[in-house]
Amino acid sequence: MRNCILALTLLISPMAMFAQHNNKIIFDEMVNQSILYGEVNPEDFQNELFGLWYNEGFENYQPNAEVVDQIKPLLKNVTFELIVATWCPDSKRETPRFIKLLSKLDLAKSRYKMIAVNRKKVSPEAGVTEGYIDYVPTFIIRQNGNEIGRIVERPTETLERDLLAILDKD
Repeated sequence: MRNCILALTLLISPMAMFAQHNNKIIFDEMVNQSILYGEVNPEDFQNELFGLWYNEGFENYQPNAEVVDQIKPLLKNVTFELIVATWCPDSKRETPRFIKLLSKLDLAKSRYKMIAVNRKKVSPEAGVTEGYIDYVPTFIIRQNGNEIGRIVERPTETLERDLLAILDKD
């Protein structure tokens, strides 16, 4: 019996460590709450801490279909870096909306990277160091690897109209 328990413990311990790493949830003492941290993906928002506001924001946002159709042909060699924070009200509002927009654009997940930061607005392991951004969320748009624009905190008009303005600078 003792050997069984030891074997089970040895089997479960690495899985628990791996699961914890995949969840990317840490406790941030500056905001006194658990937050997502590091490189994340939309599936990481599917838990009791973030799922309610994320899913509600995703479902309720309906990007303008005409504007989405205007954006699609402009996406050649365009990638996105989304810097978000689960402790931030602006991020809670805009992150699910931007992910919804990217899904309506049929953008492959390989074309965007999402990084969740702590209250200091850093996540060094994911490449976001002090001074990289000033406000969250920050959605960085790149074409051929060069930054061509940002949407910071909230769009001027709507996410899709602001994105169109960035991409259609002729």
